[in-house]
Amino acid sequence: MDSFSGIGGTMEINEAIWTIASRLSLNCRATILYIEDEQFVREVTREILQSAGYRVLVAGSAEEAQRICDHRVNIDLLLTDVVLPVESGTRFAARAKREKQQLKVLYVTGYPEQMTIRPAENEACLAKPYSADGLLQQVGRLLEPGEFPVPEDAVMHARVGV
Repeated sequence: MDSFSGIGGTMEINEAIWTIASRLSLNCRATILYIEDEQFVREVTREILQSAGYRVLVAGSAEEAQRICDHRVNIDLLLTDVVLPVESGTRFAARAKREKQQLKVLYVTGYPEQMTIRPAENEACLAKPYSADGLLQQVGRLLEPGEFPVPEDAVMHARVGV
């Protein structure tokens, strides 16, 4: 993926992602709440997840995410950037998990020092920039452990993030 300020971005994805997405979409109907303040990253990641058969609800901030949660939507996975305006993704996740203890959380961050976050049970971390297959692999591990391995020969060219 190439991103150019004020112009937009391009993304190259090889056939492996669509093969993986097809396999995943046969059995996945999970709902993911995705919080990301960068619009371009949010849109590309949403497309990747939807292509894999996931229902994706997007929010640009923890405040928007809370409004979605207030509607009592069944959310299977919270995918959140760690650094967000006003309230961090980790703080929002902690609140959300108090309301729904079985909620699975995937944290993403572009700051290497934050990769020292020690995920609890049903949590994981993913560094930005991440590949489409890396994202789908982590999501699959959390939602369906052992059910959706990504083949090692599925090399992706798409990169999402900072």
